[in-house]
Amino acid sequence: MGSFITDFVSNVWIATIFMIVAGIFIRADKSSLISLTVWTFAQLLMVRIAVDINAVEDIETKRHLWYTTWIVFDAISIWLLLLIHQKLGIARSKLSTFIAISFFSLLIIQAARYIDRMVLETNLLGGLYKYCVPAIEVSVSLMALFWLYTTIRTKERVTQ
Repeated sequence: MGSFITDFVSNVWIATIFMIVAGIFIRADKSSLISLTVWTFAQLLMVRIAVDINAVEDIETKRHLWYTTWIVFDAISIWLLLLIHQKLGIARSKLSTFIAISFFSLLIIQAARYIDRMVLETNLLGGLYKYCVPAIEVSVSLMALFWLYTTIRTKERVTQ
């Protein structure tokens, strides 16, 4: 089951890109489109960075790099979402808020796992980490799909 989840998540970004393109085509709200684009770009960049981190030979160094990189990355992503919305003067949509909370949740999970594994050396949160991170990533795509569906339905009603 665990490998199914990680394999599935590694391909979710394809659906997310489709939702961004569809959102642009139907002229969806800017806040949601911007946030979904930041999320997708972040996910794709994380995949690329993960390859470099995994190439590190020393296991301790690799683990320190792994957790601290994602903590910083998630914090920067939240800051970027807030900054873009502020600079453009647009209100945050529900999807945008959900994505920001998802980034924050990932940040907390990464920090807790770092403390658990590297500082306390208890390794108690392995299962939580293994399933929560992919679950959050899938939940953003599901929420984006719901957002796209409701946007299309709303635009249909307006044109009738």
